Formats: sequence, C-alpha cells, structure tokens
Amino acid sequence: MKFSIVSTFYNNTIEEIQLLKDSILNQTYSNWEWIISDDFSQESTIHVDYLKSLPLEDKRINYIQQKSKKEIFWNPQTYANGDIVILIGGDDTISPKTLEIYVNHFLKYSEVVFITSESNIFTPNLAYSSFLDYKDFNNIFDKRHLFPLGWLNMGVPLAWRNIPINFISDVQLNGREITNDYFIHTRLEEIGNFIHLPRVFYNYKIRQESVSRKIDEDNSYSEASIFNYDDIIEKRREGKEIPGCLDVYNEIVEESQAFYYTKLNSEKKSQFVSFITTNDLPKNKKRKIKEVWSDHNMHFNETNNKIDYYIFYLNENSSFDDFIKRYNKITTSKEIFIFVRNNKNLYNMISGNINNFSWFSVEDFDFIVKTTK
Repeated sequence: MKFSIVSTFYNNTIEEIQLLKDSILNQTYSNWEWIISDDFSQESTIHVDYLKSLPLEDKRINYIQQKSKKEIFWNPQTYANGDIVILIGGDDTISPKTLEIYVNHFLKYSEVVFITSESNIFTPNLAYSSFLDYKDFNNIFDKRHLFPLGWLNMGVPLAWRNIPINFISDVQLNGREITNDYFIHTRLEEIGNFIHLPRVFYNYKIRQESVSRKIDEDNSYSEASIFNYDDIIEKRREGKEIPGCLDVYNEIVEESQAFYYTKLNSEKKSQFVSFITTNDLPKNKKRKIKEVWSDHNMHFNETNNKIDYYIFYLNENSSFDDFIKRYNKITTSKEIFIFVRNNKNLYNMISGNINNFSWFSVEDFDFIVKTTK
C-alpha cells in the first residue's frame, strides 16, 4: 500500500521545510511519495529553489509546478499516484509511526474510506503541548485557542483512499483565504465510513505570519453557506454523533488521553509500557489499547525492571493509598506519567507527596503529573 503525502508551501522558511522533510524521511513505513509545490509565495521565495532541489535528495519526492493558486491545496489528489492520500501542512510535522499505524488500519478495516487522528499544537511560548478540538467550529481558525481533547473531533492528519473525487471546484475566492481541512473531511463523510484513532500523530506549528492561520473579517465567503454544511457544523458544536464514524475506539477515548502527553508518539523504537488503572480493564478495552498502540509492547498493571514507561490512569474511583502502593513498587523507568481525571483531591494529594515532579492541567477536569525516578 503506497501513500501519497501532499504538501504545499506559502512563504515558508527553509527550516520549516526541513523539519517536515525530516519527519517524512524518518517514517518507519517507507512506501510513499511526497508531492510538494510552492503556492505562489509572495513575501519570501527563498525556499522555492530549496523545494525544487529536494527530488535530488530522494527519488520519492516530486516537485509540482501548479497551474493556478490553490490547485493542490483544494484537491490534494490531483497528482497523487498512491493508494492513500495524506495532506500535511507546509509548517507541520508527523510522528515516525504515522504511516505504519495508518496502513495497518486501512488493511484491517476495508470498509473505511478515511482515517483521522489527534493533533498536537506547538507555539513558541507554550511550555507544553495541548490539543485542538474541532467540535466547536467557531474556533477552528484560531489555533492559539486551546481546547481539551474531545471525541468525534475532525482530527488531522486526514488520510483517505485515492478514489475519484473532486473536493472543491469552481470556487472564486478573489484572494480571500479559507482553510480546506474541514471541507475535505465533510466531503469524505458523504462518500463513506471513517474511523477516528485516539492517538496523536500530527504536530501543528503556529506561524503567525502564515495566511492559513488568519481569517479576513470582511470575508464574504462563509464556509457553511457555500457548501451548505450548517447542519454538520451544528452537530459538531453539540457533540452529536456523526454518521459514518464507525464505533471502533470510543470505549477507550478517555483512557487514551493518558497517553497523549507522553513521548511514546515520537518513539521510533518499540517500548515496554505498563498502563496502570485502579481496576483491571475489561478484555475488550485492553485489546483496543493494544491495537491503537501496536508499535509498543503494552502491559497492564505490571511493575518490573523491563518497563520503560509507566502510565497511570486515575479517575474519580481511584484512591491515594492504592496509587502510592503501586507507585512505590516502581524502581526504574524512563518516564512515569500520572494522569488524574475528575479527581482534584487526589491530584492535590499526589502533588503534595511526590518529589521531583512537574505538572500541568487542561481546563478544570484533567490533571497530568510527570515524574521521574
């Protein structure tokens, strides 16, 4: 199965392009082509010669001279030769296992037309990463506004089967800017089923000067009105179930959130991981967690010297005595993450009794403690 990775660049720096290039070359799955193009940059064109030189570095890279602005941005499949198309922003990156995990799911779920995942957002002044929630469409343009992660968000990167489809045509933007992620997603929803992987693969980099990060207040082109997606937007705002989303991983969404803040997404080598919960997880949850994190050696409620990562998932039913008993059994580990959900008292007890820790919170109900021994 071959991937067609598609990226267009507008006023990007060479450093941004190099970061994206490295993340693609670093993929554990190697059957891909990378289609790249400059999107008629104006403020800075120093990167264009660099883009044109990249095919000399790797024969899988193909530079395209677009016939018109947004030609590839609005229809990423235009020059794609692979079985799966994946759209990646010119200033973003993907984690090393992205293509490997995606291809496993496309092979296992033959009825799936496309797959989404979670996103990671990086800003120069943000000490830690947070995540986007696309359920509230009003805030999709403001990447600086951070949300706790929610189920049935749009998710990026979108990866879809290369089937005949015209996403957007005959739209005269008159120089105005609107993003295409939302429309590609909703157009694919009309065609067939999809699954949402509760795992972080995509890393957003905030670039304030990027046109795609701005929206013109005088923009008379309303995304909803042009394509009549008002009902879909409203469903996302209300968190309603979206037709076509297969019920595959919704049972482990909350548990998966405990993984988001670890370094496991960026680990290229398989790690031994112990996922520790107050009560033993049902077999179906264990199976699905292992499936989502198939590139790592997953264990449950185990403490031994082979474990590289310990991830505690604690909630309103967890007690401090039970936690500290398990925690004290740990002798060596690369990383220990303690995820406390809906239990502020437990969080306060942990933070008051464990040294050498750092912590951060997401809104009022999720608390994560990172410790090392």
